[in-house]
Amino acid sequence: MKRLQPILFLFITALFSVNAMAVLLFDDDFDEDDITGSHLNFTGLNEWVITDGTVDAFVNGGFGLSCPSTGCLDLDGSTGDAVTMETDAVFNFVNTELYLLELIVSGNQRGGSDSFAFGVPGVALLQASGTVASTDPFSPFTFLFTSSSSSVIEIEHAGGDNFGVILDRVRLCTVPDRSTFTCANGNGSVPEPGTIVLIGLGLAGLGFARRKKA
Repeated sequence: MKRLQPILFLFITALFSVNAMAVLLFDDDFDEDDITGSHLNFTGLNEWVITDGTVDAFVNGGFGLSCPSTGCLDLDGSTGDAVTMETDAVFNFVNTELYLLELIVSGNQRGGSDSFAFGVPGVALLQASGTVASTDPFSPFTFLFTSSSSSVIEIEHAGGDNFGVILDRVRLCTVPDRSTFTCANGNGSVPEPGTIVLIGLGLAGLGFARRKKA
């Protein structure tokens, strides 16, 4: 029995570690939007509704711009009217959870600077904002909040000069505390709870086999 105790300790420790990680609720890097080239005033977003303005969509190298994933959006499209967009999904928030909304954006890569805002209407409209210089690399902009309402995610870009911040990814997750600043856990993904269950079962099985051998 003494040999099994360290294994059970490892399993319990691992289980609590998973509970302390972010739990992903929404993740869109625009890889399912059929962005296969460069598109002015793109209308093929699968998980977003454009309520005002336009966006341009492109893959890496399109329009001479960089994009680290399958597709990116220029949030100030080619109509001279910057975008306001929201998710078509409505999220049911509970006040016992702490939520993190995370956007990965870069500067417009062409000159000047741009401002944008994002948030969850109903908590407080567009609570977070950022001003990004054209040469700023892809970086996360985050907002922590609690809510007991149901709402969408909203993004609003200021200005209208056809050069906007470049949006690469949007994620929403629950986090254990306010010291967590990303929905990703090191490798850019959130581990599934089933993974740690399999690890735990394997450790328990190993302990049982050792006890039986002894």
